[in-house]
Amino acid sequence: MNILRLRQGLHGSLGLLAAAALLHPVLALGRGQPLSRRGRWSLALSAGLALLAFGTGVLIYGDYRASVKRVLLAEAP
Repeated sequence: MNILRLRQGLHGSLGLLAAAALLHPVLALGRGQPLSRRGRWSLALSAGLALLAFGTGVLIYGDYRASVKRVLLAEAP
């Protein structure tokens, strides 16, 4: 397994976890309840997780562009 595929898998998993984690504060606010201290922590940690997923995407973009995107464009009709 090459390192790019591993990074892509990590990026996708972090993105999925971030999306799920960002739903929790939305559901709490949707009930009309003010955010508790735990809710604020949850919001901050889920935003941090989303930023981490974004950061991994930025890190793999150069390798992705050099290898995967070139092959995709060459094989496209």
